[in-house]
Formats: sequence, structure tokens, C-alpha cells
Amino acid sequence: SVWFIFLNPVAVFELPAAWIAFSIGIELMIKYIATQNYAEVISLFSERIFVFVWLILPLLIIAGLIEAAMIHFLQNKAEQKYDSEN
Repeated sequence: SVWFIFLNPVAVFELPAAWIAFSIGIELMIKYIATQNYAEVISLFSERIFVFVWLILPLLIIAGLIEAAMIHFLQNKAEQKYDSEN
């Protein structure tokens, strides 16, 4: 089922980061379309950069660490299984 993807611990961190980043990008696009003024868009971006630095980047780093740990764990399990069969 498609719902199993949401049980993946990496998806718990990566998907919210992607949704937040996407919503900020949409907000910047709407601001530009509404005003046609780059200065206002840059001002809004400078307000939102803290969300990237303090929320999105840590979520992606945590997801990367979890994914690396899962890969390492699964590789060790596969090696142990292979060694026990031989």
C-alpha cells in the first residue's frame, strides 16, 4: 500500500521539509506576480531565510543521518547473513 511510505523514518523528516520549502517558494512567486518588484521579493526572502536555516536544513540533516544509519545497519545485517550461510 502507498501508506507504508509514510512509516519510513526518513519521510517523517524529508517530506515536511519539502512541503515547507515548496510553500515558501510559492509565497515568493505569488509576491513577485502580485507586485512585479524584486525588492519586495528579496525582502520577503530575507525574512524566510531563517526558516530554511533553522528548520529545513536541520530536518534534512537529521533525515540524512537516519538514512545513513539505516544503510549501515542493513549492510551489516546482510553481511552477517551471508557469513552465516557460508
